[in-house]
Amino acid sequence: MNNLANEVSPYLQQHKDNPVHWQAWSPQTLQMAIDQDKPILVSIGYSACHWCHVMEHESFEKKHVADVMNAYFVNIKIDREERPDIDSLRDMLYCAIDPSDYNHVYAASFLRGLVE
Repeated sequence: MNNLANEVSPYLQQHKDNPVHWQAWSPQTLQMAIDQDKPILVSIGYSACHWCHVMEHESFEKKHVADVMNAYFVNIKIDREERPDIDSLRDMLYCAIDPSDYNHVYAASFLRGLVE
Protein backbone atom coordinates (compact mmCIF):
# COMPACT_ATOMS: atom_id res chain seq x y z
CA MET A 1 0.00 0.00 0.00
CA ASN A 2 1.16 3.56 -0.74
CA ASN A 3 1.71 5.23 2.64
CA LEU A 4 2.39 8.84 1.64
CA ALA A 5 -1.10 10.26 2.28
CA ASN A 6 -0.24 11.41 5.81
CA GLU A 7 3.13 12.94 4.98
CA VAL A 8 3.48 16.73 5.25
CA SER A 9 5.94 17.16 2.38
CA PRO A 10 4.32 18.61 -0.78
CA TYR A 11 6.62 16.40 -2.86
CA LEU A 12 5.60 13.22 -1.07
CA GLN A 13 1.95 14.29 -1.27
CA GLN A 14 2.30 14.54 -5.06
CA HIS A 15 2.99 10.78 -5.15
CA LYS A 16 0.32 9.60 -2.70
CA ASP A 17 -1.97 8.35 -5.47
CA ASN A 18 0.69 6.45 -7.45
CA PRO A 19 0.14 2.70 -7.75
CA VAL A 20 3.70 2.26 -6.43
CA HIS A 21 3.62 1.26 -2.76
CA TRP A 22 5.71 4.26 -1.70
CA GLN A 23 6.94 4.47 1.88
CA ALA A 24 8.52 7.45 3.60
CA TRP A 25 12.10 7.11 4.84
CA SER A 26 12.02 5.78 8.40
CA PRO A 27 13.52 3.08 10.60
CA GLN A 28 10.23 1.18 10.26
CA THR A 29 10.50 1.20 6.46
CA LEU A 30 14.07 -0.08 6.59
CA GLN A 31 12.92 -2.82 8.98
CA MET A 32 10.14 -3.69 6.53
CA ALA A 33 12.77 -4.29 3.84
CA ILE A 34 14.69 -6.57 6.19
CA ASP A 35 11.54 -8.43 7.25
CA GLN A 36 10.42 -8.91 3.63
CA ASP A 37 13.97 -9.73 2.49
CA LYS A 38 13.72 -7.15 -0.31
CA PRO A 39 16.17 -4.49 -1.46
CA ILE A 40 15.07 -0.88 -1.22
CA LEU A 41 14.45 1.28 -4.26
CA VAL A 42 14.99 4.92 -3.31
CA SER A 43 13.58 7.78 -5.34
CA ILE A 44 14.74 11.25 -4.29
CA GLY A 45 13.25 14.44 -5.68
CA TYR A 46 11.57 17.73 -4.89
CA SER A 47 8.34 19.51 -5.84
CA ALA A 48 9.73 21.84 -8.50
CA CYS A 49 11.86 19.20 -10.23
CA HIS A 50 10.90 18.78 -13.91
CA TRP A 51 12.51 15.34 -14.30
CA CYS A 52 10.83 14.10 -11.12
CA HIS A 53 7.47 14.82 -12.73
CA VAL A 54 8.58 13.15 -15.97
CA MET A 55 9.59 10.01 -14.05
CA GLU A 56 6.27 10.00 -12.23
CA HIS A 57 4.30 10.30 -15.45
CA GLU A 58 6.40 7.87 -17.51
CA SER A 59 7.00 5.26 -14.82
CA PHE A 60 5.44 5.63 -11.37
CA GLU A 61 1.89 6.18 -12.65
CA LYS A 62 2.05 3.03 -14.82
CA LYS A 63 0.51 -0.05 -13.26
CA HIS A 64 2.87 -2.49 -15.01
CA VAL A 65 5.90 -0.58 -13.68
CA ALA A 66 4.37 -0.35 -10.20
CA ASP A 67 3.65 -4.08 -10.23
CA VAL A 68 7.34 -4.87 -10.80
CA MET A 69 8.51 -2.32 -8.23
CA ASN A 70 6.01 -3.55 -5.63
CA ALA A 71 6.87 -7.21 -6.19
CA TYR A 72 10.64 -6.91 -5.89
CA PHE A 73 11.39 -3.81 -3.78
CA VAL A 74 10.42 -1.79 -0.76
CA ASN A 75 9.96 1.58 -2.47
CA ILE A 76 11.05 4.68 -0.58
CA LYS A 77 10.22 8.21 -1.73
CA ILE A 78 12.37 10.98 -0.25
CA ASP A 79 11.96 14.76 -0.45
CA ARG A 80 15.50 16.08 -0.90
CA GLU A 81 14.47 19.38 0.69
CA GLU A 82 13.52 17.52 3.88
CA ARG A 83 16.45 15.07 3.80
CA PRO A 84 19.45 16.74 2.10
CA ASP A 85 21.69 14.35 4.08
CA ILE A 86 20.32 11.33 2.22
CA ASP A 87 20.47 13.17 -1.12
CA SER A 88 24.14 14.01 -0.50
CA LEU A 89 24.90 10.43 0.43
CA ARG A 90 23.25 9.21 -2.78
CA ASP A 91 25.38 11.66 -4.79
CA MET A 92 28.56 10.43 -3.11
CA LEU A 93 27.63 6.80 -3.78
CA TYR A 94 26.96 7.45 -7.48
CA CYS A 95 30.30 9.22 -7.82
CA ALA A 96 32.06 6.34 -6.07
CA ILE A 97 30.40 3.77 -8.35
CA ASP A 98 31.44 5.50 -11.58
CA PRO A 99 32.95 8.99 -11.28
CA SER A 100 33.37 9.23 -15.06
CA ASP A 101 29.67 8.74 -15.78
CA TYR A 102 27.80 10.48 -12.97
CA ASN A 103 24.16 11.23 -13.66
CA HIS A 104 20.77 11.12 -11.94
CA VAL A 105 19.06 8.68 -14.29
CA TYR A 106 20.45 5.37 -13.02
CA ALA A 107 17.08 4.55 -11.46
CA ALA A 108 15.21 5.37 -14.67
CA SER A 109 17.52 3.15 -16.72
CA PHE A 110 17.22 0.35 -14.19
CA LEU A 111 13.43 0.49 -14.16
CA ARG A 112 13.18 0.57 -17.93
CA GLY A 113 15.35 -2.55 -18.06
CA LEU A 114 12.99 -4.34 -15.68
CA VAL A 115 9.82 -3.74 -17.64
CA GLU A 116 11.01 -3.91 -21.26
